[in-house]
Amino acid sequence: MSLTAPLAAQASPTLSRCGNIAHQGAGIYDVRKYGVSCGGARRFAKYAFRHYCSHSRCNIHGFICHSKTLGEELWVIRCTRTRKSGVKIVRFLFGA
Repeated sequence: MSLTAPLAAQASPTLSRCGNIAHQGAGIYDVRKYGVSCGGARRFAKYAFRHYCSHSRCNIHGFICHSKTLGEELWVIRCTRTRKSGVKIVRFLFGA
């Protein structure tokens, strides 16, 4: 008998803060991560920002990303990748 709860029943992991990334015009704010380094999360956020898909869901480098509009020029992006090695999450805001 297994004592571990299914992934859906487990609490959401705590995301560590990795700061903001300055861009001319719009920016990337409040980068957070789980299962990756801050440097990796920041690089991924820059890449995702440059290759942003206009749909509410897209696939970027094996991460499934969901976006949600928070304001007129502000979006939150949450990208998750699940592998045998574990779950990786990168979350950030972007906009003007």
